[in-house]
Amino acid sequence: MSPRTTVQHNDIEIGIVCALSLEAHAVRAVFDEIYEDERSSDASDGYRGIRRVRKASGDKNAYTTGKIGHHEAVLAHIPGIGKANAAAVASSITSSFEGLRLVLLVGICGGMPEGHNNKEIMLGDVIIGKNVIQYDFGKQYPGEYKRKDKVEDSLGRQGPEIRAFVRKLESGDDGLEESTLKHLTFLVDKPGWEKSRYPGEHEDRLFLPDYQHKHRNALDCACVEVDMVCEVAERSSCKQLNCDTNKPVLRNRSRASTKQRPAIHFGSIASGDTVMKSGQHRNRIAKTGNIIAFEMEGAGLWDYVPCIIVKGVCDYADSHKNDDWQKYAAATAAACTKAILERWDQTDKHHQQYQVVSLIIS
Repeated sequence: MSPRTTVQHNDIEIGIVCALSLEAHAVRAVFDEIYEDERSSDASDGYRGIRRVRKASGDKNAYTTGKIGHHEAVLAHIPGIGKANAAAVASSITSSFEGLRLVLLVGICGGMPEGHNNKEIMLGDVIIGKNVIQYDFGKQYPGEYKRKDKVEDSLGRQGPEIRAFVRKLESGDDGLEESTLKHLTFLVDKPGWEKSRYPGEHEDRLFLPDYQHKHRNALDCACVEVDMVCEVAERSSCKQLNCDTNKPVLRNRSRASTKQRPAIHFGSIASGDTVMKSGQHRNRIAKTGNIIAFEMEGAGLWDYVPCIIVKGVCDYADSHKNDDWQKYAAATAAACTKAILERWDQTDKHHQQYQVVSLIIS
């Protein structure tokens, strides 16, 4: 029987934050070990659990602790979406886990159809954020909205360790996409994960920015006559609304030739409390900062923790947005997170302690 061990606060160096339950479900599935509560102080009961780390006073977050590879990690479950909830989690997680060196915000996002150098972004691909732009921070004038983009109004840069690590990942020399595919394949082949598998290339449709997802027949709804999408149309599928299947933009990239392998893209992420569901607004905002994705929690974490954002693309941030790709996109982000952590160096605490002792003696 293995001896009981206690995981100390400072033993946990990796934090993972998820806003949606489907995101956390996918991340939890890539943990190699989940730690449970200690049931008894009597070792004779045969329980081989590992004691869960206790939260700091006032910390209202819910956590899952465990191991991913050789890293002690904690998964924080955000009580709701948006940057305010993310900022509250950032404040509490650093008080409970003082040894965190890296926090990953993992989940789903809306993607631009193209990234840098005209590289196509498709549903299920993974976005790794090099910086975050808070696009809903600005001034509304009559007929015009101006985002604040001065240096003092912008989110800062991550520290040199994070920037150097992301640059290393971006170099593409260490097989990050191959490792992601390996972990993704293992994850979606598990029993019960059938709904998280690749939905199919025929389900990946990109429409022109001005082609709206709305009723096509005036007898069904008046929204056909105006520049708007009604609530009924929002809840309806493209098939139900008879969106023209000849309208989708043709893509050059074929998943059939890449064995459904998700590509990984690096760039700026737009973050705000608004769900982006307009292709025209998406394109207009993206031009102001070379943005390749839209999400809702990054701005709440970025300035407060050493953070990397890892998001799977589940829609194109337009009016045709639906939930069909969410579980697969969450799975690709979780698989990429595990691949990233395989490349993140573990701190040699024994070496650190030796250095401190040597310094004191000298």
